Amino acid sequence: MKKIVFSLVVLLFAAPALATTVTIDACDIGGGEVEIWYTTDNNLPRAFGLDITVSDGNIIACVPAMVGECNDVLQGYGIFPGTIQIAGDGTVTDDGTPVAPADDPGALGGINTDGITIEMGSLYVDGNEPGTSGLLCTITVTEDCTVTIAGNAARCGEGSPARGVIMVDPDEVPDVNYIPGDVFIYCFPSDHPDFGEWQTVGEPDSWCWVRQCHGDADNADEVFGRGRVWVGLNDITVLVAGFRVPYSGDPLVHPWIAADFDHADEVFGRGRVRVGLNDITVLVNYFRVPTVPDDCLD
Repeated sequence: MKKIVFSLVVLLFAAPALATTVTIDACDIGGGEVEIWYTTDNNLPRAFGLDITVSDGNIIACVPAMVGECNDVLQGYGIFPGTIQIAGDGTVTDDGTPVAPADDPGALGGINTDGITIEMGSLYVDGNEPGTSGLLCTITVTEDCTVTIAGNAARCGEGSPARGVIMVDPDEVPDVNYIPGDVFIYCFPSDHPDFGEWQTVGEPDSWCWVRQCHGDADNADEVFGRGRVWVGLNDITVLVAGFRVPYSGDPLVHPWIAADFDHADEVFGRGRVRVGLNDITVLVNYFRVPTVPDDCLD
């Protein structure tokens, strides 16, 4: 990229002054991960200087959607002025990270705190520019929270509140809309094939036990002979409590949903039940077996 990077770093955060609307929002994708997206209705941003904070817990990771300059395959905001390392001959030796160091002027605490400041710019030739919308980065949070995004004043020049966006034309002043996002940490992986069923039955904690799908309805082992087993008489008791009983949809009312081992309903009479013959089959397969797989969340 040679010395053009030096010029970019100088220009990225120059003070802007017209009006495209840029929207930046936080999208919960499950598992504690939150995507930060931008959309512009007209001209392109050149760079972003943003403060991202959480109402509870900490931000423990920030992964950019791309790293480096744009090419004919991948376009986006992969230049990180705050941490990029450039050798004396203009060669980039380390692309760095979007997260500004905590000791930089105006920066938030950084990874493992409740707020990070990100600096992200684009570098491209004609035809390889970023799209009018796209993913900037994905952050990971530690607990249920609200993610809030705002412009960082130290990095985005004039404006109150700070705009957080520099346009390709540095004299253009964009209108910027920030949309916060509520985050819910799922104990059940959002990419699991049974995730939809888990939500359908009220998101029971029991389905998050690593052996539940193999007949472990109480998340506990029990004595059998001179050893211990994961699937035994206690699990049969849970199954019997819910066998062919109509389910209310509330796992607090009907905790025996833990015995829905196959994560599916089945026909009974003219209706459908959550705990039935298929679940008995699952339990029998692992009843008092010395080793039960712990892969139900895989």
